[in-house]
Amino acid sequence: MKKSIDISLLIWYTKDKIKQGRTIKMKFRKYELYMGLNDKDTKIQMVDTLDAYKIVSNQVAQRFDGGTVFSASGVYKHENGDVVIENTIKIEIILFNESQPESDVREFVEYLKTTFNQESLAIQRSMIESDLW
Repeated sequence: MKKSIDISLLIWYTKDKIKQGRTIKMKFRKYELYMGLNDKDTKIQMVDTLDAYKIVSNQVAQRFDGGTVFSASGVYKHENGDVVIENTIKIEIILFNESQPESDVREFVEYLKTTFNQESLAIQRSMIESDLW
């Protein structure tokens, strides 16, 4: 059975070690989600970028310990060769709690797909080392 980490204890412990000139490196799961804002059916943006940013940020705060939400510009090529440039939201989520399942991220992705009428989101998963300086 995996042990969960109390992040407040981790931060306190790490800050204490930083004061002593040492840092504690921890490994966490990081997810990067890329969501274009063009509607999958109309091929045009139906939700204002700022409104989308607010919706996504609120959901990240409710579902996870935190995250970072960026406004970006995505570029890709359709199967028919058309090049598309669209407003994109990039979301970075680090699961600090080892017991928080990946299914929480998958449920969030499904929420985003439904809310913004998306066919799919690009997802990158990685294990990272993280510390506080």
